[in-house]
Amino acid sequence: MYLSKEEQAALSKAIDDLNAGLDTFIELYNDSEEQAHFMIPNDDVRQLYKQAIHYDDRNSVDYKLNRVLTEVLKALLPDKPEA
Repeated sequence: MYLSKEEQAALSKAIDDLNAGLDTFIELYNDSEEQAHFMIPNDDVRQLYKQAIHYDDRNSVDYKLNRVLTEVLKALLPDKPEA
């Protein structure tokens, strides 16, 4: 394959850019963690959620659920933090 100086420079730059992109992907992969489910809702909860977002905006339903879950989880904590 014959290349002019300009083509060689362009190809070299493209290879450098690919290597930089690959390094970024490798870094992202190495820094990634397995996502653990916070909670796995049962079928009843999933069905109710689908019904709720049918009648209200998903963001609104999520906001309300987060507020309720926050209060429930706080109530489950012991009154005094363990030392």
